[in-house]
Order: sequence, then C-alpha cells, then structure tokens
Amino acid sequence: MSNNFTDTLMIRKKMFVPEGEALAKVLQDGLKQHFAEAIVEWVDCPDLMQEPFNLAAPGLCGDAVLLEMGGMSQLFPRPRQLVSYDLREILKYIYKNHNDILVIGASIGLRSNHQFGELIMNASFSQVTENLMVTRNESRLAFMDEATGRCALESVINFGCYPHGNFFISEGKPGKVLKVQAKECIGLHFLTAMQCILSQYSIGLYSDLVGLGGTFVMKNGRARHHVMPYLWNDQLTTAVNIHNWLHYCDLDAPLVAFGTLLSSSLCYKKFCQRYNFEDYGLTQSHFHAYSSNGAGGHFDTDLEPINTVEYLGYFYPARRFYHIDPQLQYAGLQDFTDIMSYWRPSDTV
Repeated sequence: MSNNFTDTLMIRKKMFVPEGEALAKVLQDGLKQHFAEAIVEWVDCPDLMQEPFNLAAPGLCGDAVLLEMGGMSQLFPRPRQLVSYDLREILKYIYKNHNDILVIGASIGLRSNHQFGELIMNASFSQVTENLMVTRNESRLAFMDEATGRCALESVINFGCYPHGNFFISEGKPGKVLKVQAKECIGLHFLTAMQCILSQYSIGLYSDLVGLGGTFVMKNGRARHHVMPYLWNDQLTTAVNIHNWLHYCDLDAPLVAFGTLLSSSLCYKKFCQRYNFEDYGLTQSHFHAYSSNGAGGHFDTDLEPINTVEYLGYFYPARRFYHIDPQLQYAGLQDFTDIMSYWRPSDTV
C-alpha cells in the first residue's frame, strides 16, 4: 500500500559543504593510503548522460540534498508492511521552486509479483505544469530470478520506494564536481575508503555532517553484490542469519553504480539528542550497481585480484539532509556493511 509521507516523521539538517578544491585534496591524500594510484580533482562535469554512466541528466549540480528513508528494522525479521512512498510526491515537497530534478541512489523496489529487489535509481523529473511531470527514466531493479536461481535485471516502471533507501537529489545541472580516479587497491576497498576519509575529515575538523552523492564506474576488476532471495525467511534475527540468507553474485567490470556517502553518524546522533529525537543512525554508504550483461545488486566489495581494480567516479557535496520515517537500529545493525563483516573470501557464491 502507499503511504502519505507527510504523516511520518521527517528530520531536516543542514550539512557542511567543504570548498571543492580542499575536499578534493583531502580525498586524494586519503585514497593514496588505499590505492597505488589515486587522483581527485575539482573539475567541470562532463556530460554524464553519455556512456558509460547514462545518467538521466547532464550533471550533478544544483541545490543538492541527500535523502534517507526508513531503515533496516522495517525489513527484518520480515517486512512489517508493504508501505511505499511515491518519490514524485516527496520531490514536490522538497523542491517547491525547481522544475528539473535528478534522483539517483539505492533503495528497495518491488516487482509486479511483489518480490523485493535492489532498486538502482537513475531518473530525472521535469514539472511542466502543476499536474504534468515528464520523466526520463534509466532506473533498473536487480532481483533473484526464481527460475534460474541467478541475479537478474529489469527496467523500473514505477517509483514506489519501500522500507529503506538512500538518494542523492539535485537539479542535474553541469558545474564543478569531484572527479575521482583510483587504481590498484592496497588497503580498504573503494567505498569503504571514501566513507572513512569523509568521517575522519568531518570529525577532525568540523564535527558536522558531510555527504556526497554520485556515480562511479568500476572499469576493471570484479565486485561482490547481493540481492534478496525470492522467498523470505522468518528467522532473520541476527547479522549472521541475514548474511547466510542473502544471495551473492560476483560481477565482472565494467559496472556502473549510483548512491550516497555520509561522514560519521556521530554528529547526527548528537543532533538528534539535542532536539529530543530518538538515537537514529545513518546509512553511511549505499550504492547499487549493474553490468551490461543483465545483472546487478547492492555493491558490497571489490574482490581479488585487487591489483586489477580501477575506478572512475563523479561526486557532488550535498547541502541538506532529509531523514523520512527514521528507524532505530535493528539488532545493532545500521546497514548491510555490518552484515558483510561476516563474509569471508573463501565463501562460495
């Protein structure tokens, strides 16, 4: 069923927006600790509507915000209810004064047979009149095919967002962005390294929330992804249970991903305490990806041999953070990163 999001709690917080050149240097210095080659620049954004990104708008710039919806406690031990929020209604609320809006990110989607999948959001919305919104939709849904037992991919025809999701929203304009290049992993994998660098930066200097949204392509290498199995398991009460239940697939590059990164949730918890909210946590890294061979899922980690890994990404800092229907942590878990700590390289897929 659908739900009127205005009836639920919405937390809004300003974010610290670093100066572009300074943030590029911080990220480059940090990535050099984890990659043999790392270059981060504050550059004019190329036309991201072109290959390999196929973004639904030319760029990432213009009044950017990060949006988190729900949380894992609405998924496990099983989904509490089929509540969906229509992104178009949320956009009207957040962007009252903008006609062109880009939305990218990672969420839970629902197929026509009510099977859950990993939503790879990539769409732009243009408000032509009060009642007419034109959409450019490049979104996909990764799911487990019951017939083959494999990960599959399909186009998305509705924009209902289910219990948990993270989105980067902007006007999709050209402008200055972070261009991130990293090659040959020697430490933490790409997303973990990026998120850790942001956390150290925000805690050490400003003690405020810093967030990025964007897209990257894994040009070389292999990455582990997961999708939710076709059938639900009522025993999903611990991280180990959930880990063993998820269906994993290893995908070869090139892979295109969309999602969000947030710095340490410590300052957000303090913000919540200051205004007498519950101790809500944040999903600090959430990216979904797909390959050209018709597979995709939640991007977990790159795999051996890591000396072949190569990334190219474009990111943009957000100015505001919205948390719709925030949830307390489930069994001490904030996001799937916690669950992946139980994965071992020897695990079979």
